[in-house]
Amino acid sequence: MPLTEFPEIDFTGMEVGTDLTKELGVRVYEAVESKCNVGNTINRFHDYVSKSDELRLQSAEFLREALEVILIISVKKIDGFSTLISKEDDKIRVFIRNSEIKDDGESIFMEKCLEKGIVDVLKNCEDIFHSR
Repeated sequence: MPLTEFPEIDFTGMEVGTDLTKELGVRVYEAVESKCNVGNTINRFHDYVSKSDELRLQSAEFLREALEVILIISVKKIDGFSTLISKEDDKIRVFIRNSEIKDDGESIFMEKCLEKGIVDVLKNCEDIFHSR
């Protein structure tokens, strides 16, 4: 939300990352859990890793004219999800789109990560973040 939505708060001099919980009257945030075709999810994305999101020409018409003079190699995503898999505090976490996949034994994503050896490889890697 833009800062202009909170005219009662003086943001002058505040550093990026300042905790505004008290000023905004936030008490509790509980991530909503849901079911999807790949398993149970928690509707939140990673706190520190940003999403990578490629533009699609269909949603960026303003680029069409500029790109007409450039050689473009077209690729097609046939199947799949954009996925982030991390190891933090010895825990493997899997994220798709806007959600974290719960490791509750019901996720085909987690099943495939185990089956393909991804979890074993990550277990032997350093955590991406050290204990907070």
